[in-house]
Amino acid sequence: MANHPEFRLDRAFMRTLDRTLPREYACNILRGFAVRVASNGTVSYTYRYQDATGKPKRVTVGRWPDIDPGAAR
Repeated sequence: MANHPEFRLDRAFMRTLDRTLPREYACNILRGFAVRVASNGTVSYTYRYQDATGKPKRVTVGRWPDIDPGAAR
């Protein structure tokens, strides 16, 4: 699903995350799970999947630091 490098999305990674650059970081553990940095610096956990018709969807699971990466996954 992702067209970008995969990362180990853990607490250490989240603490060193550059919040000035809008970007999406794919998880190397759970396919479809990612961390998304918005242009305003908000960091959210997202999950990408395909619905029954094959249409790609994305749902926001929560925000960092409100939710730990392990809990979001």
